[in-house]
Amino acid sequence: MWGWATAAAVLFAGGVSSVVAAVLMPSPTAIATEINQPLLVHPRRTPSGYLMMGAPVDGESVTRESARAWADALEAEGITGVAGFHPPHRFIVEELRGRNIELFHESYPSRYDSYWNFHDFLGYDEPWADPILDFVGRHGARRVAIHCQHGVDRTGNVIAFLLAVRHGVPLNDALYAVVDASPADVAGVAQVLGEFGVNDVRQSGDEGVSTLSYRGSGMSAYNDAFRNYIRATIQAALDRGARLQ
Repeated sequence: MWGWATAAAVLFAGGVSSVVAAVLMPSPTAIATEINQPLLVHPRRTPSGYLMMGAPVDGESVTRESARAWADALEAEGITGVAGFHPPHRFIVEELRGRNIELFHESYPSRYDSYWNFHDFLGYDEPWADPILDFVGRHGARRVAIHCQHGVDRTGNVIAFLLAVRHGVPLNDALYAVVDASPADVAGVAQVLGEFGVNDVRQSGDEGVSTLSYRGSGMSAYNDAFRNYIRATIQAALDRGARLQ
């Protein structure tokens, strides 16, 4: 099993050769670091570069001005592609189109019957898996923003999938790194891993498990609805060459 310090070092440097540098790095307490972008909702950067966040202007009425400010913040972060797993407001869509920032749901319209299927499609037959790999491959990790409503559950599953499939992090390490630190959520990940024949039971506070536990901090796994997302993510990743260990 990789320690998360090792995984983070590999992702940050972008190659297996950087494993040597891992011994010089402290173990991070979470997969992502908060960034100073007050116009974005819970914005965090992963060591591999992905921008994780909540839905635009969460809890407010979207205006053309707020949509413009949100797009300004994305441009300041160098974002050229937005993969949103939450229905976007039309002002947001219009603003990003005008700046040639690619919208994932517009590039793969056949994957959705409507915007409102974003909430449900993640836990079923993984129609997002190959498109998101293609989307990230075209833009590069550091130029992609991934969000859902709060930036934790759907977003966390997609990030874990990308870390496992695209960056070679063992899938169990990736899942523990994005889960919320509450005991029920950490136990939920262990339960699902057990269903796949992996005995990797960790506790809140263990190395490689996120220590953050607040709204917007980590993926939920405390009930079967959230665990269905994780089951789908694991199967999609395994089908594309990821590994559990």
